[in-house]
Amino acid sequence: MSFSQINRYWGEDPKPEAQSNPNALSSLLQKIEERKKYKRKIQDRNETKEVIQVTPESTPVTEEPPAKKLKSNESKIESSSEPNEPENFTILKNLDFKKIQKIKRVLPGWLANPSVVSVDLKNLSVTINDIPYLDPSLVNQLQHNKITHFFPVQSQLIPWLLNCHRKGHKFWHRDACVSAPTGSGKTLSFVLPIIQILKTRLITRIRALVVLPTKDLAFQVFKVFKQYVGVTNLNVICLGTSTLEKERKKLVSSDPVNGYRSLVDIVVTTPGRLVEHIKYTNGFSLSNLKFLIIDEADHVMESTQNDWLKHLRNRIPPFEKNSSSVFLTLANVIEKPPRPQKLLFSATLSQDPEKLQQLGLFQPVLFTSVVKSDEKENEPKSESNRGEFIGKFTTPKELTEYYSVCSSEVKPLVLYHLIRKHNWKRILCFADSIEFVHRLVKLLQQLNVKDEETKSWNIFEMSSKLSPLEHKKVLRKFSKGSIDILVTTDSLARGIDLPGVQCVILYDAPKFAKNYIHRIGRTGRAGQEGNSLVIVTNEQVDEFNGILKVAGKSNVNEIKVELADLNYLDNAYKLALEGLKSEIQKEDENKLRTNKAIKSGKVRNVGKKRSKKKTTIAKTE
Repeated sequence: MSFSQINRYWGEDPKPEAQSNPNALSSLLQKIEERKKYKRKIQDRNETKEVIQVTPESTPVTEEPPAKKLKSNESKIESSSEPNEPENFTILKNLDFKKIQKIKRVLPGWLANPSVVSVDLKNLSVTINDIPYLDPSLVNQLQHNKITHFFPVQSQLIPWLLNCHRKGHKFWHRDACVSAPTGSGKTLSFVLPIIQILKTRLITRIRALVVLPTKDLAFQVFKVFKQYVGVTNLNVICLGTSTLEKERKKLVSSDPVNGYRSLVDIVVTTPGRLVEHIKYTNGFSLSNLKFLIIDEADHVMESTQNDWLKHLRNRIPPFEKNSSSVFLTLANVIEKPPRPQKLLFSATLSQDPEKLQQLGLFQPVLFTSVVKSDEKENEPKSESNRGEFIGKFTTPKELTEYYSVCSSEVKPLVLYHLIRKHNWKRILCFADSIEFVHRLVKLLQQLNVKDEETKSWNIFEMSSKLSPLEHKKVLRKFSKGSIDILVTTDSLARGIDLPGVQCVILYDAPKFAKNYIHRIGRTGRAGQEGNSLVIVTNEQVDEFNGILKVAGKSNVNEIKVELADLNYLDNAYKLALEGLKSEIQKEDENKLRTNKAIKSGKVRNVGKKRSKKKTTIAKTE
């Protein structure tokens, strides 16, 4: 410590004699040490003996400035050779610190006051004949498909959309956001109104664009459109299932006299393929668009693939010429073409107004199946607490949710034991990666073979390694019921309608509430009973409880599995692990042998063969 630092420590001005005298410096250092010892001694005394001198409330306390207090205390230390107990010190204890109040966010009125949709998919009261203005030809097609009643989201959204477009084509129609459980009929709620509104068109133009995150979802929605456009002369296409060149021929035709002409009215696509056609397909125009539907909106909005939203905004009216927003004025209504009506659908719809603002929603309306409010029943709504009104995560009412806690070493045993104990069938099991999926399938197969007391299960795997043809075959077998357990990655977690799924098992605990909601939403669909199970390790309990809290889940029941309950599987598990090890070694040897053959040039066209069949489908004999 320098001489100037010591003087600053004491709050004194440097003295010339002290600077020149080395004894003065040592004296100051000694005083500093004595002061430190004194402070430590006072702290020790306060810990063992409480000496509290409280100034009476009637006596006003006048505090000296910090600098003066410091000097007065120092003079006491200097005057006494031994540190004595301090006098006139007030020790403050038990101070009441007020908690910082949490600021409640104030949502826009349309988010804070939604139209509530029932989650009861069993007791349906609205028949297909009860909705006014619904075209008789569509009603007949619904009867042909054995549909007699509408689900709650359909009974509210279909008449709302039909009423919007009865006002005339020049009006700007309000946009809608729909947050409803998976399997509650959201697809049909926009398919029927769009077909009815567009069926009177005279010239073929792209008037409806449906954007979905994956090809599987796009093809699924396309099939629903195909079921109902047969009663009209509308044309619908699904982009992303064929090559770009083949899709161009189905989208537009070129004429030397009339130029480009659209061949379709409704386009179902993914964001990536949409951008490719916007960039490279001549005559692909969205200037006549009447509907923009974004399904699984939270996932699609987070996608930055090819900056698809920017390209889309520059092509649809009235966002042309890179304008970020257009206001509702008489001049805009007269001069600009009618803007498309935007419809957003998701089971986990974002509440972030900034994300939703990217689409430039116009006077939007929210339809949601879950509403949470701290207000009392007979108490009027207030602006202060409306931010707690909206429910974000929705799941089917018919879904029963479970979780089981275990150590990571016995996770496969717990999974196998619970499937066998509850006799679950048609199981969809999620794992985090392709490698985990493959190993889990092999291990379950080995356990099933070694366990002599249970019947043979058909266990398949599904991942991105499968070719499109194998992918369709597996889904077809699972839908028919010939597969007992299908282990998959998140490729089947969103929107896919797999009929007859009795149980969804999350072998790896989810990391986010969205993952949890979409995975368990593969069962309990369309009013059918379903079960879900999450296997949680001891280290993941707190994190999983946090996810349930975010999702607003308080009805998830725990299934306890003791180690003693798994003793009957000890021998089978040891044999299964040995079998798994030998299988993995064989696979690694085959890969190594194939790679060596490719490098040496002894094998030709291996890449083409592997591209046709990337992996084998595991099945229990």
